[in-house]
Amino acid sequence: MNSSEYNVLKMNGVLIVLISICMYSGLRFSVAQEIFFGKHFFIEYQRGNLPIVITVSHGGNLNPSSIPDRTCYSPVLVSDLYVNELAQQISFSLYRITGCNPHMILCHLKRTKLDCNRPLEEGACDDPLAVSAWNEFHEFIKTAQHLAGLENGDNTFFIDLHGHGKPYQRIELGYALYGHELELSDSVLNTTMYIERSSINELSNHNILHLDHAELLRGEFSLGTLLTDAGYPSLPSQQIPSPGDTTTYYRGGYITRTHTCANPGNNVNGVQMEINFTGIRDLPENLTRFADTLAEVMADYLKIHRNYMMTGCGATFETSMENLEVYPNPCSRSQSYVQMSGLPPGQYRYQILSLTGQLISAGRVEFNKIPVPGHLSENICFLVIEDERKQMLYTNKLLFTF
Repeated sequence: MNSSEYNVLKMNGVLIVLISICMYSGLRFSVAQEIFFGKHFFIEYQRGNLPIVITVSHGGNLNPSSIPDRTCYSPVLVSDLYVNELAQQISFSLYRITGCNPHMILCHLKRTKLDCNRPLEEGACDDPLAVSAWNEFHEFIKTAQHLAGLENGDNTFFIDLHGHGKPYQRIELGYALYGHELELSDSVLNTTMYIERSSINELSNHNILHLDHAELLRGEFSLGTLLTDAGYPSLPSQQIPSPGDTTTYYRGGYITRTHTCANPGNNVNGVQMEINFTGIRDLPENLTRFADTLAEVMADYLKIHRNYMMTGCGATFETSMENLEVYPNPCSRSQSYVQMSGLPPGQYRYQILSLTGQLISAGRVEFNKIPVPGHLSENICFLVIEDERKQMLYTNKLLFTF
């Protein structure tokens, strides 16, 4: 269905990939992007630079005999057909209109082996390899959201992408609210109880048009209405404000309820997006057409609600820090410092993060030097440079050797 060509640099078990992918539509793109794989290559993280994070948990086709089939908790085992391909095409479409990529996390294991959209004990069934892959998937989401937030402020939007096989051909958007709750009036949906449980509650409190929660769910400028206006009927929206059949509505699963502001302590807005088959995933040209439309809709959505322009990645650091060099890189763990040249005059702070977003060390940049952490167990880290306003100006990898 598709073919990929990889130029691969492998270091300490992590692949950094320059990827050229030929989609089955016959279109060809060549996109330079860093791609990280977890152990055994079951989980893939495509490092982006847009404030959009996309996850796909049910589109994998790897079926290793080393992981037993899931039997615990009466599991659902059906895969989402062509959803990994759709996610990749969405990434290409965003690149086409912005010159930049979303962050994307893909599970390549079949759902019979692992379900990352379930709690750990249910999704991995206590198998060690499956548990490891489940943890990698969710840690990569944390990394992606952390980096997207550093680069783009509070503008990150999270999409957990799925495909449904229902007979009616419409997109279902899950905001962590039950189907019967969408049958309620706008005034009820605008009460604190429903806002706090919503996966866009942060946006309902901070959008430039001062739209209320119900308007963001199904008003004129809601995501569902923008998609419907673009030719893809969606629920909820002005046109389809509630599901009617509330027993089968996909409200948003474990991933959405964990990695959006539906979870207290997370300020990322997002949605579970269930894509119908006919008219989108059934034919290559339909898949490409929808990906192009969604990319345009997401650009409009962030502009309307945040006044955020996705052109040029929003990465102003590229011009102000374009001459910055960090050396030596790779760096020996026995060294005390890494040096920087080309740093403009000013006061700066640094962070060194693990690949899974954990803070290893932080402090002020003094004399163009950054101390190497004393108890470093990581081989590959992210280096982040911020100004005094905590605006991220630079990010890159630091490679450490023994």
